[in-house]
Amino acid sequence: MFGFLRSLFPKRRVIRGFPPVPVWKPNIPVDLNSVADRAGYYTDHGNTVVIFQHGTCVVLHANAQNPKVEAMDVLEHVFNFHPDFNPQLMDDGNWLVSFSEPNCAALVLQTEVENHRAYIQDNHLDGLVHGEVLLDKDQKPNAFDERGMIGLFGRARMFMDAQEPRVARVLAPKGEG
Repeated sequence: MFGFLRSLFPKRRVIRGFPPVPVWKPNIPVDLNSVADRAGYYTDHGNTVVIFQHGTCVVLHANAQNPKVEAMDVLEHVFNFHPDFNPQLMDDGNWLVSFSEPNCAALVLQTEVENHRAYIQDNHLDGLVHGEVLLDKDQKPNAFDERGMIGLFGRARMFMDAQEPRVARVLAPKGEG
């Protein structure tokens, strides 16, 4: 809400090693046109959606006054809160990886999973942050099915967006600018 005040104050102090981040920085190119298309579909084109360079989306109210600043604030909060994530298979076969803020998610396209399955499988454990242990449904530590691997992939890209936030596009609600 008061994002414009950010320019009046010096940058906050960064504490080394916090928040914890994964070493994995996926290098698969993001199809931002498809991400934008799907983000519009998932929101029924009724919200402002800010899309970052690695596919992280922040959904805002339709009348957001300064969407880029508001989205960066949301992303910063997710980044500094906790690395929890929840991958959800959508009705079109894509994956939405949500985080602590319900309006922030990474979109993983079905085509990315199909075309880069081996890459995701080979690298997903590097998507864990230092000291992190996640239990599967059978309480096995750090044993991931496809859903978990996709979640770690999407979360790793969110971390990339949070560390170097660059807005790629802003989608206006249907019928607006």
